[in-house]
This record gives sequence, C-alpha cells and structure tokens, in this order.
Amino acid sequence: MIIRVLRSLALLPAGLFLLLSCGPPAPAPPAGIRVVLPADPLTLSPVGKNDRTSEVIGMQISDSLVRYDSRLRIVPRLAESWSVEADGRTVTFRLRDGVRWHDGEPFGAEDVLRTVAKAREPATEARSYMAQFQRLVSLTAPDRLTVVAVYDQPNPDFLENWTIPMLPAHLVSMEEDLLTSEYAANPVSYTHLTLPTKVLVW
Repeated sequence: MIIRVLRSLALLPAGLFLLLSCGPPAPAPPAGIRVVLPADPLTLSPVGKNDRTSEVIGMQISDSLVRYDSRLRIVPRLAESWSVEADGRTVTFRLRDGVRWHDGEPFGAEDVLRTVAKAREPATEARSYMAQFQRLVSLTAPDRLTVVAVYDQPNPDFLENWTIPMLPAHLVSMEEDLLTSEYAANPVSYTHLTLPTKVLVW
C-alpha cells in the first residue's frame, strides 16, 4: 500500500507536489524563560528555613492569599475577598473557587490551616512567618472556601501575615519534616492563576 501511494505521487506534476507538501506551518515551540541562579536551591519548599535561591523559586511555585503588586499595594490572590469585624480582631477570608493543584486536588481552607500550622512548627524554622502569627489566637474553616482568623487584639497589619505561600494540606500533612519531605523535593503548584507553574524536573 505504501509503495502504491509513493508511485502515484511520483506521477503528480512537480508544481502540484510542491503545493501539497507545503501544509500549514508547524506550531512554534512553547515559550520559555531561562534564569541563571547563583546557586542550587537547598529545598523547593516555599515555607521554612530557606536560602535565598530556594525562596525565589518557591515563590514562583506557590502563591499566597494576598500579595504586593508592583506599586506595593496588597492585592488578592488565592483570597477572593476579606472582611474585618467591628472588634478589629476577627478577619474572614473568602477563597477563590476553582483553584486546583497540579495533581488535581482542589485548593481550599484546609490548605490555609495546614500552612499556618506548619509555619508555626519549630522544626520548620519559618522565622520570617512565625513572628507574624504570634498574635493569632485561632484559625478556623467554617466551610471549604472560608477561613476565619482571630487575633488577640486589633492588628492593622494583618494582611502582611497572609503573604505566606500556601502548602497543599493533602501532601504536607503526611510529612513530619517539611524541609526534607517528598513535597519539598517535588512540589506541586496551581493550575488556575495568571501564571501557573509546574516543576517538571530538578
């Protein structure tokens, strides 16, 4: 069959053969960005006792409830909105719906609770975040997309706390040592944000 096809093509006029061979252009390869780092990262966990390289990479992998924009304004990320009660101590975050980790698990309130719990564990040595949550009295999840934080007193800088990168509860809950965990070596990111990132190999 293949020989017959080739023979029939050989009988076509040269111009027509060229016309048939000029199909649509091949799709361009996916765009990529190469960045030179000063050193290899010690871990890919975005929370913990990280070197600077690990911290930079970790922030590209994960995301936070809020983040500073280019004009140093706090803007929503994984949190869709938030409100503060009249007492100034209670903050309610409404999380974005439809956000998933790359392994297919949905992002939700349990991820927020587990992230804060891990950050407060002494073994994690998350010094840059531990101090931020010292005034946090309780953290609860009334439902999958709601998180309520209660502080011991009004905290005008409470949003600064929530720039902490989120961790997947279904993965890190099984790890005793976050910094040497399987997750820290092979982290997962989100599939729904402005620039989703996935670690393929390290």
